[in-house]
Amino acid sequence: MDAAEPEAAAAEIEFQLEAMMRRLAVGLGLLLGAAISAAADDATDCASGDPARGIPACTRIIELAGQPEEKRAQAYGNRGTTLALQGRYQEALADLSEAIRLNPNDAESFHARGRVHGEMGDWDAAITEFDAALQADPRHVDALISRGSARQLQGQVDLALADFSEAVKVDPQNPDALSSRGALYLATSRFLEARADLDQAIKLDPDFGTAYLNRGLTYFFERQFDRAIADFNQALRIDPQNAHVRVQRGAAYFFTKQLDKALVDANDAIRLDAKNSEAHKLRGGILSSMGRRDQAIADFRKALELNPGDQGARKSLQGLGVTSD
Repeated sequence: MDAAEPEAAAAEIEFQLEAMMRRLAVGLGLLLGAAISAAADDATDCASGDPARGIPACTRIIELAGQPEEKRAQAYGNRGTTLALQGRYQEALADLSEAIRLNPNDAESFHARGRVHGEMGDWDAAITEFDAALQADPRHVDALISRGSARQLQGQVDLALADFSEAVKVDPQNPDALSSRGALYLATSRFLEARADLDQAIKLDPDFGTAYLNRGLTYFFERQFDRAIADFNQALRIDPQNAHVRVQRGAAYFFTKQLDKALVDANDAIRLDAKNSEAHKLRGGILSSMGRRDQAIADFRKALELNPGDQGARKSLQGLGVTSD
């Protein structure tokens, strides 16, 4: 071997080592990139609200060693919210409580925990959670709307109105806030104020079925039945399977003597929801007006079976000469 050979061999070894390191670096980079991509996918799936993707993704984030508490808290919150959508309320409460333990200022988890208590029928607990959410974030519009709805269900009308109005003040372009306040105005027979809010909600969200329904009801109670029917048509365009809207439109047809159309809506409502006592009572009234007494009696009796406290169905039976006992 001449003097140049050791130098050439050394250079070749150095070149091979450098090439190997480059390959290792590329391989590590690909692995790191895949890991970052997987983590990003998990974060997206965890927040998706889709149980099939979201719950496993959130669990992976929670169980990943070295995960920052902030990210674990967010994953617990997202998993809890997704579990609640499946009706798994106790599991949801456990996850949301852990999210709050990890992040005591997590307004979203307080709000979500309040919603779960509401779904379970515990409105006092729900309001306490909404209070906590608003203490963490006084401008949390969803918490204001949720607390207003809970207060309305408890008959605290003035407090509910204050919450809805504050939500509208914080976000004047929020259709849910406007629709919620409009629904409260409807419930208290303040029809002009209700329509003002519902008009704006529909302008902001032209596919807001509940807003069309409630605006239609303001017209219905003012006996502007053609306008009511037009709004109910829009609500059914958005949600054709809504039995409640079909009952309302059927009633509007009934009061405008369009009995055939009214009967179609009543039949459809019962097909969609056989336990809808209002649909049976409506159909009883339509059939009675058509002279179909026996069928009317059967529907009024069914309405009473489904809702024994329905005095309207009871009086309709008495009007047909039938005792309701």
